[in-house]
Amino acid sequence: MSQAKAPNEPAYFRPRLAADYLNTSTSTLAKRRLYGGGPKFSRIGRAIRYAKADLDEFMALSAVSSTTEGSAQIKQANEKTLRLRQNVCVEESS
Repeated sequence: MSQAKAPNEPAYFRPRLAADYLNTSTSTLAKRRLYGGGPKFSRIGRAIRYAKADLDEFMALSAVSSTTEGSAQIKQANEKTLRLRQNVCVEESS
């Protein structure tokens, strides 16, 4: 069964609307596009779009049942970000 869409609700969001929908900032979304750990997105030329279904999936996958569980996910995401940043720095200095 397909999920009915509200009459004025877009199927795809620009970064500002996606950030509002997730109650975060456009800067956070931009960083997560660069380093990973954010919702799936599509790039059409220079335009970035987020599918509502992908934003909902991202929130569902980010749900935790305790602060300990959330801390482990944050630690993994931070470690991944650090490794990616180190790789970028190594490539730039080469």
